[in-house]
Amino acid sequence: MKCFYHSDKEATKFCNNCGKPLCDDCTRNVKGIVYCEDCLYGAISSQERLKAIENRSPNPVISFFLAFVPGLGAVYNGEYMKAIMQFLIFCCLIIAADMSGLFIFGLGAALYYFYTIIDAYRSANKIRLMGENEIKKEKESKYAGIGRGLTLVVIGLFFFLKNLGWLSFKFIGVYWPLILIAIGGYIIYVDYLKKNNGEKLEKSEEKNEQ
Repeated sequence: MKCFYHSDKEATKFCNNCGKPLCDDCTRNVKGIVYCEDCLYGAISSQERLKAIENRSPNPVISFFLAFVPGLGAVYNGEYMKAIMQFLIFCCLIIAADMSGLFIFGLGAALYYFYTIIDAYRSANKIRLMGENEIKKEKESKYAGIGRGLTLVVIGLFFFLKNLGWLSFKFIGVYWPLILIAIGGYIIYVDYLKKNNGEKLEKSEEKNEQ
């Protein structure tokens, strides 16, 4: 068998990565493992790219501590729209809790505050692992933007109706548990759909195999 790069020379070894036949001149031995020049260059280039990405990517620990100020962790990660949304939602929940004196808004503000901290850490870690370009190419969950926008719409509608005198805090204080019931029902419904679709997919695969 001839060398992949030199047709006039006999191959003596094979690249451990791509399997190309290599002559003695083309063999690159790294700690007993044989590589061709192309594979070795690709490995070195990949390592250099990974180091460059890691050096310019946000530090998850720094992002975590910056996120103690709502939205600042997202700013550090370069997610500016998310930062604005997080800050607005948190402020609106605090104002709603202060105006109404209802426990549900205070609890919501506290839970959302801790969520933004965890989200900042996870986002920074994801950017570091995948790289900025891969993160930009990867589509965010189609429900993420809808969820943040819907939250602002609901809170804004609450303030608007309150200013018009069409909404009383007493009404909210009595019926707010319906929100939990609705969320719980939605989770059950989504989980049921996933399991149902999974069972249908398994049955379809079994039929195809038969």
